[in-house]
Amino acid sequence: MHNDINRYHRLFEDSVVGMWWATFEDGVILEANPAMHRLFGVESFEGTRAIDFYARSKDRERVKEQLLQVGAVHDLEILYRKKDGTEFWGSHSAWLYPEQGIIEGIMIDVSHRRWTEEALRRSEAKYKTLFNCANDAIYIIRDSEIIDCNPQTLKVFGCSLKEILAAQSPIRFSPPLQPNGKDTRVKFFEKIGKTLSGESQFFEWKHYRHDGTPFDAEVSLNRIELDGEVLVQAIVRDITERKQAEERIRKANEDLRRRSAELEALNKELEAFSYSVSHDLRAPLRAIDGFSQALLEDYHDKVDEEGQDFLRRVRAASQHMARLIDDILVLSRISRAELRYGTVELSAMASAVAEELQKAGGKEQIDFVAVPGIVAKGDPNLLRIVMENLLNNAYKFMGSKKGTIEFGMVVEDEKPVYFVRDTGVGFDMAYANKLFTPFQRLHREDEFEGIGIGLATVQRIIHRHGGHIWAEGEVGKGATFYFTL
Repeated sequence: MHNDINRYHRLFEDSVVGMWWATFEDGVILEANPAMHRLFGVESFEGTRAIDFYARSKDRERVKEQLLQVGAVHDLEILYRKKDGTEFWGSHSAWLYPEQGIIEGIMIDVSHRRWTEEALRRSEAKYKTLFNCANDAIYIIRDSEIIDCNPQTLKVFGCSLKEILAAQSPIRFSPPLQPNGKDTRVKFFEKIGKTLSGESQFFEWKHYRHDGTPFDAEVSLNRIELDGEVLVQAIVRDITERKQAEERIRKANEDLRRRSAELEALNKELEAFSYSVSHDLRAPLRAIDGFSQALLEDYHDKVDEEGQDFLRRVRAASQHMARLIDDILVLSRISRAELRYGTVELSAMASAVAEELQKAGGKEQIDFVAVPGIVAKGDPNLLRIVMENLLNNAYKFMGSKKGTIEFGMVVEDEKPVYFVRDTGVGFDMAYANKLFTPFQRLHREDEFEGIGIGLATVQRIIHRHGGHIWAEGEVGKGATFYFTL
């Protein structure tokens, strides 16, 4: 008897299971082993009640009611609260001895298992949500047969769950041959085999909907394990719209290549035409001008005044035609010239062009001002033509009066806008749309010389740089030409 008591005492003291006794009436803990002290983080249970450690009041009533009804509770999992306030799950068993008014109980900490189960439950719930709410069709394959699928699968294939499962294999929703000519059944089992060996698969596949409508799909196959069983998870994305867009792009590219070839042919024809203009048309003009000059010089005594006037008009017309041809050729070359981008110091370029124009045209009475330090990215040769035409235009329409021509820059919408401004004759804004049209003029030729090709050339260059050009003016008060690059 004495040995039994000693063995029981050692078991009580050394057990990793919490053991305790308490009064049934008020639940005061009479004795608890060291494992119980460790569980609740207390040095002594003296004066404490078992129910004081319950985290939820409903558990107290449940335990008491069950003890009264059947005299015991078995493996009841309850949320407890330690002395420091932290909570843990304990598996609780207890027995009531009504004659003595005593409760005997044991307890183990099952928090880790409960938390693991909760994490698993949440993970499963998250997977279930993703599975059911995914925009792609997802189905599970066992031994080449579909055993489960998400709602999107039913939408993609246009059938019910019963029809999906009755089809058994995804092969039933595929044509006999894939677009590349490969046998569907052979490729399917090849992909499944590689997936089961641990090699995930990602490929495009031709599928059929339940009504026979074909569609293109992007398929991902992955090996998964559920409850110890090796399965294949298939994710199918309908890429019909993407394929249609790719086909439209392919056709557009083909059309672009065809049009580019046509344009290249037209450019060659234009080059041939330019050569013809440059050589074949100029020769007769030179002859007309030359023979007219010879008649004036060598036969002036035989041609009366009216005849000489006619000859001078012939010479002027032929020279005007020659200038037209030259300007048309310049405009044509600009349209075809390859852009060679570089850093261009526009202020210095404008000043140099203005100085040349002032000396050549005797415009010393006109002041020229350029804001220093203006720099841009562009083709230096073409931007030189822009400056020459804009400044020549400004000097021309200043006439003989004094005034100022200015080159500068402003910032609009965080982008630089360059301008050439003059205080010349200006123009009526009602006719501003004609300024950049070839051979359109707002003034008579006997007032201001020119054939109306300069601003058209400028616009062509600006557009080739991806920019815009526009003008503002007022009759008698000058004009401002703005451009961006």
